[in-house]
Amino acid sequence: MIVTVGVGSGIEHAIVTSVRNANPHNLIFLVTGGSRGTLERICREAQSRGVLLLPYEEEEIRDESDAEAAYEAAVKAGCKRQKPGGNHR
Repeated sequence: MIVTVGVGSGIEHAIVTSVRNANPHNLIFLVTGGSRGTLERICREAQSRGVLLLPYEEEEIRDESDAEAAYEAAVKAGCKRQKPGGNHR
């Protein structure tokens, strides 16, 4: 499951609900400098609701308005999952 992490009030609840419902084997968060705080809120929300997020991958997107950069970050994170010793959290 690849999740783009945005900003905004309450987004952490929606993302945790989606992860819980999907119950993915792999989880990749695409974040920007501005959405790192949201990822922290997602982790706290998941813990308080008993939803397992770990291990997950995290890839940073430098320009959130660049769809191609987001795609490349998702592919990069997916490739790491295929290699032993990937970027597990």
